[in-house]
Amino acid sequence: MRAISRYVFIELIAVTLVVTVALTCGVWLIRSLRLLDHVGNRGLPVDTFLWKVVLLPTFLSVVLPIGYSIIFYFQPVSHKAFSDYQFEAQNDLTGVLLQEGAFSDPAQGITVYVRERSADGKLRGLLIPDNRDPGNPVTVMAESGALVANGGNPRVVMLNGNRQQIDKDSGVLLAIALLFHLEDG
Repeated sequence: MRAISRYVFIELIAVTLVVTVALTCGVWLIRSLRLLDHVGNRGLPVDTFLWKVVLLPTFLSVVLPIGYSIIFYFQPVSHKAFSDYQFEAQNDLTGVLLQEGAFSDPAQGITVYVRERSADGKLRGLLIPDNRDPGNPVTVMAESGALVANGGNPRVVMLNGNRQQIDKDSGVLLAIALLFHLEDG
């Protein structure tokens, strides 16, 4: 049984090689005819012609079955994976909106400062001056927090912080402690 399998395998390889060489020569000839016109009519040197014929792009992908698998399967799969990765990188809210150690302006009238940002998206040392209402500015500070998407809109969830605001009528600083503790489980 091994001898028959080996014989069939060798015959298949031989036929594949002969067909591949024949098709390669045919495709090569067809594509090089356009360049041959440049040699005869436009004075292109023969060595440049030969070099361009050798470098004809994608002729093997037309002839070889593995070229088809690359074109019709592997290239689209890798392109989709790359596009997905690129989409995630561009739409990473934490990376785009909040830079570590810098003041960011994600919206008109709101400035966000993040002292430290961890790889898992946790934020440390938050300072958020909110001047959307110029007559009533608010400052929020928090020990930690995270940026989450709520219905497609980014929201900052803060833990262990306070909200400071000056009362317009009395001029007194109003501070509200925001103490939240999340429990595991």
